[in-house]
Amino acid sequence: MPISIQPATMAAVSYVAANMRPEDRAEIWCQLHPDTPPEAVAQISLSSGQAWVCWLNGQPVAAFGWGSLNYRAASLWAFGSPPMRRALPEITKFVVNMLARRFAESHLSYLEARSLVDHHEAHEWLQALGGLPVATLENYGGEEDFILFTWTRKDWENGRIPAQLLRLGKWLTDETADWLQSKVNEDVLFRRRLETRAAATHPKER
Repeated sequence: MPISIQPATMAAVSYVAANMRPEDRAEIWCQLHPDTPPEAVAQISLSSGQAWVCWLNGQPVAAFGWGSLNYRAASLWAFGSPPMRRALPEITKFVVNMLARRFAESHLSYLEARSLVDHHEAHEWLQALGGLPVATLENYGGEEDFILFTWTRKDWENGRIPAQLLRLGKWLTDETADWLQSKVNEDVLFRRRLETRAAATHPKER
């Protein structure tokens, strides 16, 4: 079952959009005019930021990427056809080992993803990747509500996101796992220094 992830092309993303699985179609098209063609979905997806396509047995089965909101913020997106589930482990590995690190070491300080309120599979995946559900966006898709997930620079620096990503275990390369662990260790040491400083400044009464 050959799986590869390549930079996105208009043709490949259009193919995935035209063969989208029902739960992704519901999430995407409630935000658009009902007559929006798959090619327009692909064009919108590729309009800013970066995008990739996952190929399974020579067929594009998923598209994902990010689009700029401003210099410091970006919005993540993803959709796929029914075979996407078989490729999800490789997509997860790619996101964790490349995109997460790129975010942590870039000028970006905020990432977000918005998902249809009843797209529970997407919610579980986003939370496994460190996304924090912070708000319900009422009527974001017409009559449909969405959940807003965020990743922030603050959550990288306090160790929350690295600690969450470490739980993915087998999807991490050794290099990424070591890097994430170092981020967690840095936070532990920082907290210990703060506790030591606080104890020295405000000693307990005997």
